[in-house]
Order: sequence, then C-alpha cells, then structure tokens
Amino acid sequence: MLTTSLAQLAGVVRLLDGHLAANKAQLAALVESWMPELLAEFGVGPVAAAQLLVSWSHPGRCRSAAAFAMLAGTTPLQAAPTPHPQPAVPGRRPG
Repeated sequence: MLTTSLAQLAGVVRLLDGHLAANKAQLAALVESWMPELLAEFGVGPVAAAQLLVSWSHPGRCRSAAAFAMLAGTTPLQAAPTPHPQPAVPGRRPG
C-alpha cells in the first residue's frame, strides 16, 4: 500500500518535472528571441528574465536596486557587511 502510493507519487513528480523543464525551455526560447542580453547576465535565468520582460513598463520603473528587488521578489546583494543586518527591501525581513 505505502510502496504503491510512493511509486505513484514518484511518477507524478517525474511527469511534473518534465512539464517544468519544457516550460523553462519555452521561456528560454522566447527570451532569447526578444532580448538575449538578459540571459548573458550572471544569475539571470529564463524565469527571471521573462519576469523582468513582462513586468517592466517604462524607464524609471525600477528607480533603485531595492525597487527592482521588490519587483522580483528578492533582495539586492549588500556591497559591504553592516554591523546590524537590515532588510534590503522595506517591509521585508531577512531570512
């Protein structure tokens, strides 16, 4: 019973993993056709590049690294360590 359930769950995971890989490949192809420079940037993969392309609307929308990070749902890297870590994005807690 448990073995059968685990085997079925593993099959579903493999199936969904295949769908995810196909979606990522499609995103990569779309970004590559529209703005290949994004994929050349360190740390920018197909998902982040696609999110940037669909979220950006005009020059000045991302007025700072913190604004871009908030749009992307992450935090910018700190240039130097601080004695008391502060959230890089207002309203977000580290960790």
